Amino acid sequence: MSHRDVVIPCEVSSRKTSLLFGGALCVAGTLASSSAWAEGPKADADAKQVLVAQGYPPPQGAYPQQQPYQQQPYPQQPAPYPPQGAYPQQPYPPQGAYPQQPYPPQGAYPQQPAPYPPPQPGAYPQQPAPYPPPQPGAYPQQPAPYSQPQPGAYPQQPYPPQPYGAPPPYGAPPPSASDSGPTGLEVGVRFGFGLPLGSMDGDSNNFGTGSDDLSKVMSNMVAPIYLDVGYRLIPQLMVGAYFMYAVGSTGDFENNCGQNGTGCSLQDTRFGAQVNVHPIPASHIDPWFGAGIGYEWAALNVTTTNGSAGYGYSGMEYFSLQGGADFKLHAVPDLGIGPFLTFSVGQFSNANADVKIPGVTSPGGISIPNQALHEWFIFGIRGVYDIRFQ
Repeated sequence: MSHRDVVIPCEVSSRKTSLLFGGALCVAGTLASSSAWAEGPKADADAKQVLVAQGYPPPQGAYPQQQPYQQQPYPQQPAPYPPQGAYPQQPYPPQGAYPQQPYPPQGAYPQQPAPYPPPQPGAYPQQPAPYPPPQPGAYPQQPAPYSQPQPGAYPQQPYPPQPYGAPPPYGAPPPSASDSGPTGLEVGVRFGFGLPLGSMDGDSNNFGTGSDDLSKVMSNMVAPIYLDVGYRLIPQLMVGAYFMYAVGSTGDFENNCGQNGTGCSLQDTRFGAQVNVHPIPASHIDPWFGAGIGYEWAALNVTTTNGSAGYGYSGMEYFSLQGGADFKLHAVPDLGIGPFLTFSVGQFSNANADVKIPGVTSPGGISIPNQALHEWFIFGIRGVYDIRFQ
């Protein structure tokens, strides 16, 4: 065995003195062995002698044999909580068993001052506002984006007229006479039926009828045609003229016609001036009434196999009263259609005859000596159109 194979164990005694002494020996031996390694085999032998002299390794039995540690059992611990019923149930003390302790009177304990007393006035300097308010006049006054206009700032615009076709709202009062309406030219056409009343003249045997009643000669007007032309000075007032042409039935005189090739025809023509009033011209229903005055012609034409004869009567229409209502159309508000009624009073004052029969002399025109009043009652339907100039 060489010097490189020497292992020097250092065991420590259980005693404190042996630990100190043995440790010193171990260190010394280690140093000695280190030097011995340097000197070769001789040094190894010297080092071994030194270790043996120092008592290394210790003889067998030098230290008592330690017994192996055996774990001791722990004693059984009791249950952490006693079983139910181990302790008897304690009753609650009855009410009033303990006297009620009164609260201490107010002021019994001195009032503790607030931990942070409020600052005294002037304790801290007043801090200026971060953004002071602007002084009056510092900035020019900006107008409101949507301000109420001053009275008279804008001229008053007229409202558009109410469409004639739109009915008034429920519960609204009817338009008054001051409401706006059409102004300008007015053109109308009437169709109807007429019934005669009164006398043709004072002759008791007109045309061989044995009576002076107008209905004996002309029993009715068949489809009289009226033409109305006027101008609305204001929406409520129309001033104009009328013209009427009607074909009549010959009445009882027709018995004399149709015999021996005899034919008869009757016409009645009237014209005059009229004034009509429209109380509510802007309404959907435009009622009107008026009056007129004019002139009337009635003509009887007789044809025979021998020739022809024409008889005419003319005179004043003293007055006529008329009225009706125009219903405005939704699609064309200026066009109205509605019923009408006319009652007129006139008198024939002139008569003439134009006889073209060989051997018969034509008497010409004469003034009727026995004049009488007659009336016409005419009713039908009327259409009117307003031509606005505004």
